Amino acid sequence: VDPLDRGEDALERIGRARPVDLAIVDCRLPDISGLDLLRRIKTRSPDTEVILLTGHASLDGALAAMAGDASSYLVKPVDTAQLLSTVDRALARKGLLRALRDSEERYRLIAESMTEALFLLDLDGALAMVNAYGEQLTGFRSDELVGRPVFSVLDRTGAMLVREGLEAVRAGRKVAPQFECQVVRRDGRRTPVEVTCTSIVRSGEVVGRLAVARDISERRQAQAVQALLSSIVESSEDAIVGRTLEDRIISWNPAAERLYGYRAEEAIGRSISLIVPPERRDELPGILVRLHHGQRISNFETACLTKGGRRIDVSLTISPIRDAAGRVTGASTTARDITGRLRAERTARALSQVGHELLGTLDLDQIATRIVRAVLDVFRAQRAVLYELETESRTLVCVAAAGPADAAKW
Repeated sequence: VDPLDRGEDALERIGRARPVDLAIVDCRLPDISGLDLLRRIKTRSPDTEVILLTGHASLDGALAAMAGDASSYLVKPVDTAQLLSTVDRALARKGLLRALRDSEERYRLIAESMTEALFLLDLDGALAMVNAYGEQLTGFRSDELVGRPVFSVLDRTGAMLVREGLEAVRAGRKVAPQFECQVVRRDGRRTPVEVTCTSIVRSGEVVGRLAVARDISERRQAQAVQALLSSIVESSEDAIVGRTLEDRIISWNPAAERLYGYRAEEAIGRSISLIVPPERRDELPGILVRLHHGQRISNFETACLTKGGRRIDVSLTISPIRDAAGRVTGASTTARDITGRLRAERTARALSQVGHELLGTLDLDQIATRIVRAVLDVFRAQRAVLYELETESRTLVCVAAAGPADAAKW
């Protein structure tokens, strides 16, 4: 407690760094009046509570004290208990106002720091409050928006949904809390948003609506890209298979169905070893290690197994699949059937070799043996035999054979 005799001394004390919670001011001071001191205290320190004391009670004095924002107006002689009670009430009021201001500031800071647009509307759709992100989203300042109907910054669909929602709330009906529409900016551009609405209730009565709008432009773009990629995968002539790092199949396009013979529902959820021949399964660990390190494997030639047990030659491109954080979570394998190409290459090599040998020797036995071996290589056959047609007897005579079993018994 700082006891002072003059109003100017009180003002000097109010101006110091340590704040004054409460001033008890007599209306008669040697230098200035108590009412004048009250006004100057409130100008200099609005948070300071003031109790006025007077020895001459009058209605005009009380009204003037209240107009100057005095907490109380007491008439002397003042009972000590009465004074202490008045002080307690004034300090409690100050604490309540401080808590209210802190609460308002806290909510204001939350609202202003949100990365979502906040719109407070009355039940007619007029905007009562817009946060900073709402200004950014619409391109209008808050003072330009407050008092305007929210419909003016929404597309036709959004305006219709908000009107229907307000009508339902006024009629006491339930309304869906979420919908999607577009915000029409000041410059005419449109931004897709997802809006979540909730009612503001006071004393059991709905007095307004709070709408939170989230910009979903990136989500819409991601959905469009995803749809495009899905279309490309579905229409691709190459077999595209997605799998986890545990080698479980998670996607299987129509080309994979045609190449491997399994329908998507038969393959998804099963191990990728479903289409790997037993003699090729030792290749999988090395591929997994490279994928874990984020490496891409291009033009890897191997063999795969179809549902019917047929082996096909394929060229694989295996790319790591990453999540939003860049972690490798799986792999996408693109397979192209190269059976025909490899067969053509083998045929060309075999024909070249046979042609070269035909020019290099006239030994029929050597030529015949090399021909049947070339046939085995080109067609990956189990057995091959070359017959000579005897002109006179019109019978076939075995000249050379390759592969198991006795060619004479074929």
